[in-house]
Amino acid sequence: MLLDELEKQDGVLSATAVVRYLSAIRAIIDALPKHIFMMIAVTPDALRRYSTASPAFRSRLENRIELHPLTELDEAIGLAKFYLDEARRNASSVSGVAGNRDLVTDKEISEIFNAALERARRSGDEGLRHRQFLHLLHTKAEERIQALS
Repeated sequence: MLLDELEKQDGVLSATAVVRYLSAIRAIIDALPKHIFMMIAVTPDALRRYSTASPAFRSRLENRIELHPLTELDEAIGLAKFYLDEARRNASSVSGVAGNRDLVTDKEISEIFNAALERARRSGDEGLRHRQFLHLLHTKAEERIQALS
């Protein structure tokens, strides 16, 4: 089971409702059969808040995988290439046609990453969050697609 963007509950639920929600998730985790697992995606800030609000919820979370912010260009280019290749494979399987050129060049990826990393560091972050980087790449790819249409 996958529960993505758990942090979005903060914006729509009261503090009491968030604690109830976390308690319900904790109960689901406790009741899961051994061959089923739950994966929860949540920002580090929200995890800290939820850990304070419901220590019992936090105690159920095992095998954490943390995505550290991007700080190296090579890492960013690798991530971008992975998503561009996946998009190409998806386009090929859906429509039978996929371009052979990248929608976003290595130079553009580098420019996007360096500018965004600089903004992130100016705002006090140690690096660029994956979500921010991928959103910027998506925006650039959409602009390119619109220009081709």
